[in-house]
Amino acid sequence: MARRAVIPLAICIVLFVAFMFGRPSDGQQLPTKNPSTNKQGTQCDNTCTLSCPTQGPAGPPGAPGTPGVPGIPSSQGIPGRDGRDGIKGDVGHPGQKGERGDEGLKRRWKQCVWNLDTSGENKDNGKIHECDFTKKRSDTYLRVVYMGNTRITGCANCCKRWYFTFNDVECRAPATIDGVVYHGANINIHRSANIEGYCGGIASGKVRVGFHVKNCKAYATSADANTSWNAISRIIIEECDNSCIVTCPIQGPAGPPGTPGTPGVPGVPSSQGIPGRDGRDGIKGDVGPSGQKGERGDEGLKKRWKQCVWNLDTSGDEKDNGKIHECDFAKKRSDTYLRVVYMGNTRIRGCSGCCKRWYFTFNDVECRAPATIDGLVYQSTNINIHRSANIEGYCGGIASGKVRVGFHVKNCKAYPKSADALTSWNAISRIIIEEVEPPVL
Repeated sequence: MARRAVIPLAICIVLFVAFMFGRPSDGQQLPTKNPSTNKQGTQCDNTCTLSCPTQGPAGPPGAPGTPGVPGIPSSQGIPGRDGRDGIKGDVGHPGQKGERGDEGLKRRWKQCVWNLDTSGENKDNGKIHECDFTKKRSDTYLRVVYMGNTRITGCANCCKRWYFTFNDVECRAPATIDGVVYHGANINIHRSANIEGYCGGIASGKVRVGFHVKNCKAYATSADANTSWNAISRIIIEECDNSCIVTCPIQGPAGPPGTPGTPGVPGVPSSQGIPGRDGRDGIKGDVGPSGQKGERGDEGLKKRWKQCVWNLDTSGDEKDNGKIHECDFAKKRSDTYLRVVYMGNTRIRGCSGCCKRWYFTFNDVECRAPATIDGLVYQSTNINIHRSANIEGYCGGIASGKVRVGFHVKNCKAYPKSADALTSWNAISRIIIEEVEPPVL
């Protein structure tokens, strides 16, 4: 109400001021219109100026008005876009330790390789090579393998024996591990040899595994022995539990019946007899409650292996040079080794002083970690002998994924003379491939 009363008052003040400034001074007459333009011929008096006053200067500003009534809130607008990501938070606390993995098959093995060593390989008697192994438990067995070649010459009706020792003692549980070569005539043949076996009763800790040669029992004739020639030789050692063993201890024949004993002295009569025998077993009790679940074992490398077998294949087995057979294998990890084995027979003929070499490749490249895996046959005279052969070894440095494992034949180094080679005859041949953990140190 106060605001409405102020407005008329302000209007009246403005009109009054305008009237006062537009009024003529005393003795001053307002101009009149040209009589020629006044159609009625009349003259205006001072009242004519009241409706057309001259505008004066602006008055002083009025007092501020009172605030208006707040408006009615409008409806909610469209939500705005998401803001930018905040600063990355601090690293959280480590999570709880996970459950132990499944207990896998852990293999403890070692391989010692060497080339021709004239200090050992040319021995006719004595230790040829030694390989140290750290045995983890006393109740396990050691599996040992010699892979190389052997030869005797310069004699007829002679025999040499190659054998393993453990800390300078031959195996006794269950028996010695050895192999022999016998000649009825004086010939010079180097043969690929595989001597393998299991030995128990060996304490844990460092074990010195030796490989030796000497005359066979009851064969005293001297012979020129050679153990490694023109090829890599190796000793393989593996620790395994009792489940590895399929052989039984050797038992001697029964002894003769003993001498009958002297009659015993008659006993003294007794008033009380000897207590009777124990009664029969009672009824079997109920099954006890199940035990608590054990801790999950460490995850190991499950045994991964493959075997490729074939009979005589004239497209490969009769080759004198080149690839005989190939077997593909899917390798799971890059830090593991591949164990490869050839089991079959080999032969050369049609030549004298000739030599052939059988070897493995991995994706067309021979093994380099630690060395090539091969075996050979040499003969100084033209004969035709098919020999059972086992060529085996471990190879590292092979990437994961598909691996093409090839088996080949070619002339030995420095022996270019042609020879008729045959790799499989009248029997099944096989390549065995197995992925294994890295060796123990």
